[in-house]
Amino acid sequence: MTIWERRLWWFYRRIMQQTGGKETKARVESRRKESWKLN
Repeated sequence: MTIWERRLWWFYRRIMQQTGGKETKARVESRRKESWKLN
């Protein structure tokens, strides 16, 4: 696992605990695309 993947996974799990995770997947996917743009 790369640092980015680990950070995204941690971020994903944290939101899952907060919201129950219905919109979470879409949010994580968009965040992942943004991270690809940054790299």
